[in-house]
Amino acid sequence: MKTDTPQVYFSSLQDCIVRSINNARLSVVAAQCWFTNPEIFSALLLALRRGVCVTLALDYNSVNFNSRGLDLRLLAKAGARILVFPGNELLHHKFAVIDQATVITGSFNWTRTQLLDHLLLVNDEELARQFMEGIGQIETNCCFLDEMAGRLPKELSFSAMTRPGSTNLHEIRKCVLSGARTWTVSPDSEKTWEKWLFNQVHELCFSLPAVRNSHEAKPVSNIRYPRSRGHILHLYLSRIKAGDILIAIDKSGFMVGAGIVSGTSYSDETGFYAKRSVLWLECQPFHTSLKPGRLKSFRGSMLELISKISAQPLDNS
Repeated sequence: MKTDTPQVYFSSLQDCIVRSINNARLSVVAAQCWFTNPEIFSALLLALRRGVCVTLALDYNSVNFNSRGLDLRLLAKAGARILVFPGNELLHHKFAVIDQATVITGSFNWTRTQLLDHLLLVNDEELARQFMEGIGQIETNCCFLDEMAGRLPKELSFSAMTRPGSTNLHEIRKCVLSGARTWTVSPDSEKTWEKWLFNQVHELCFSLPAVRNSHEAKPVSNIRYPRSRGHILHLYLSRIKAGDILIAIDKSGFMVGAGIVSGTSYSDETGFYAKRSVLWLECQPFHTSLKPGRLKSFRGSMLELISKISAQPLDNS
């Protein structure tokens, strides 16, 4: 049910947020990537003191959680539900719902930084309901702030923020439950794995036949495949479908990541190189019984591997 004409703001964005929180009578629910604005913090604290329910989902990173930042635990002590997302991805949402009726969204982060941003304010109960459902989905991948005691927030870098999109355990699990096939692949070095992860791809290179001159060889991995090149290419480019899962196993048999294959594929004219786009999720390496060096169908339980990924300590590097 719409009650007012939607409003777009290009200035005084902090004031718009604070005013909306000050007008809240029942609840404030928000998901934010960054939260460093003391005026908005004070408005939330005052809302809690007058009995308003506050739920805040934040990315668990060093911008939000540091010794010089806002005392977000003070909000928790005042009764707020502070949820944090500790995954390798970035919780990049920027919205709030006031009294389950008003939606505030846009490009504006709850920070003190002055940028050219905008906000959209909509009084629409149906739209608010949909955003509340979104908060419910976000919460399934979050922890309460108190549960993160002893775990350092992830450090953010420019390279991590500009990396192509990644995936998460929830999406991988959905693909597995929907019947996607799983394949094992192996980077030939740590540098190769970093390249795959940063560019969100998987590259398949073949060793050249001995009759070829060495100066004609393209860059190849040290993986030697037991089958013909044509068979592997057919397997790689045709049988591996979008939505399938790749498991990355390093040379020591450690699982370093898992990813979802996209529909993009490429093979050069010589047939010695092929590439697939993959949404990778990096994990803390753990040893498996899987052997590296082969592109093959995985016969074990992917759900069991997922449980081991989720049990790994967070990577705070």
